[in-house]
Amino acid sequence: MEPRVIIDRARTAAKRVAKAVYRWPLIWAAPVYRKVLLPQTRFIGITGSAGKTTTKDLTYEILRSRFRAHKSFDTNNQLFTVARTMIEIRPGTAYCVQEVGVAGVGSMDRAVRLLAPSIAVVTTVQNEHSSAFPNDDAIAEEKAKLVRALLPGGIAVLNADDSRALAMAKYAPGQIVTFGLGPDADVRGAAVEADWPHGIRFEVHHRGEAHSGVAALHGTHLIYCILAAVATGIAAGIDVPQCLAAIRDFRTPLGRMSVHTTRSGIVFVRDDWKAPLWSLAYPIEFMSNIPARRKVLILGTIADYRGSSFSRYRDIVKLALRHVDEVVMVGPHAGKAERIARQMPAGAVRGFPDVKSTGEYLAETLAPGDAVLLKGSHAAQHLSRLALMFDSNVRCWREQCDKEIMCDACALL
Repeated sequence: MEPRVIIDRARTAAKRVAKAVYRWPLIWAAPVYRKVLLPQTRFIGITGSAGKTTTKDLTYEILRSRFRAHKSFDTNNQLFTVARTMIEIRPGTAYCVQEVGVAGVGSMDRAVRLLAPSIAVVTTVQNEHSSAFPNDDAIAEEKAKLVRALLPGGIAVLNADDSRALAMAKYAPGQIVTFGLGPDADVRGAAVEADWPHGIRFEVHHRGEAHSGVAALHGTHLIYCILAAVATGIAAGIDVPQCLAAIRDFRTPLGRMSVHTTRSGIVFVRDDWKAPLWSLAYPIEFMSNIPARRKVLILGTIADYRGSSFSRYRDIVKLALRHVDEVVMVGPHAGKAERIARQMPAGAVRGFPDVKSTGEYLAETLAPGDAVLLKGSHAAQHLSRLALMFDSNVRCWREQCDKEIMCDACALL
């Protein structure tokens, strides 16, 4: 066994032991630490079926332009990580931004009680964790617990274009600030345009004034993350121009519409962190904005859908071929590719059982000037290796991996 593998396994085992030993002491200590050392720190909780991490990071950039601020690390959003974030805060910090996720009915209870936010942000409510919730209304009820947990006078920042998110207003104990593209939103987006390769251009309308903005984010659907962050900044007392200035050069987190251009000039759009069915159309349609010699969708495992898996994958392939030249299916559902291909243009659909064989195919067929969208679940397949292999010698092609970090930061890469 190679030394790097031995070291990695030892580190992984040590982290598991440390988490097991310190998990509950940390959870018990966090509220005491907060009460004694953080009496003035205001907590902002962010939940939703999509956009939590990007919204959290954008909000942090806005807040730290005026205040001392802190945020949760990466996508950590469960009870233990909420407690860990709290313990990491330095006394004198004005705001802490923490995303809060769900895993099933009751999964948010202890986390939101510990967080006790002054501001609660709900990005959207869509079908996720379908095996744990009977329907979308049950998902909404779980996420609404963040709004219910607001301190007296707390502010709810809600998506005005999402009926389930907006309905949570009835639980808010104080002010409500809405965001969206519809005419009734308090913080309204307009004139949203893709500006490849720079990002997007848009306007923010608030209290009768229009403000022009730009952001280095790819995909016009990410305007909702921007609007949610600006609305939160307004709730914290920051005006719109300062909010927009703070996020002008913000770069999206890895795997969430992040762009990786290889040394040979192949563009990879990496949207491979999560792949719920409802979200797939946005990154696929984005590919129409990229001028490229040839466009390819790498389609991994789709999550959170009900009904026939074949019809779901077929419909996504059909949609994709309006925007790309080829769809490559990867993983356990790749066996459907041959059957789907019979209903599509010749040579437009292929399937491979694993990431390594997909990489071998891409190495033979991709050329400078091509654009590739990676869309799948990171936890299931770690598709990012297909982009990284063009600039480095990828040595890990395992199919089963329990690491929650992106491959870019993995010692086994």
